[in-house]
Amino acid sequence: MRHLLAYYLIAVMLSALAGCATTPRSRFYILEPVKTDASAQPAELATAVGVGPVELPKYLDRPQIAVRSGANELFYDETQRWAEALQDNVTAVLAENLSRLIPTDRVAVFPWGRTTTIDYQVVAQISQFDADANGNIVLSANWKLYREQNREVVAQKKTTFTEAVDGAGYTGIVAAQSRALVSLSLEIAGAIRAAVSH
Repeated sequence: MRHLLAYYLIAVMLSALAGCATTPRSRFYILEPVKTDASAQPAELATAVGVGPVELPKYLDRPQIAVRSGANELFYDETQRWAEALQDNVTAVLAENLSRLIPTDRVAVFPWGRTTTIDYQVVAQISQFDADANGNIVLSANWKLYREQNREVVAQKKTTFTEAVDGAGYTGIVAAQSRALVSLSLEIAGAIRAAVSH
């Protein structure tokens, strides 16, 4: 009986080890900020910009990267994951993009401290940010720009950007998402520069 129990335990252990050996390893991704040529940038502004809140839909509030497999169907691969919460990553990259595109070194991410002075605040509600069944990234967002002094809305827009996924696998998907976020950042940066100049 003891021999049978020992054989059983060994078989279970070997089966568990075999399972570990065949389990695919997870891969982790982050969005990249825009790359800029410092020599081609306009003069830096002293404008202080606050970024956030930036809201994402609940279906994106999970570690797995969302891909659409049909008009009403989403696919999540357990091994293809964001390295941090996507909402935090989007907010941080949007802030970094604006600091480079405006440009200004006075960018704060919501929530900022009471002692932080803000001239303009960007808020955004993102309704879609994923790969569709046609191999494109779709970023749909509704954003507003407030002048902090009197809480006046100086710009607002509902916008959609599409980027073709031109790389392989999830690396290509995340790269296209980064480019779509750059397009949104360029639009907002233009609105901030226009507001400052008036």
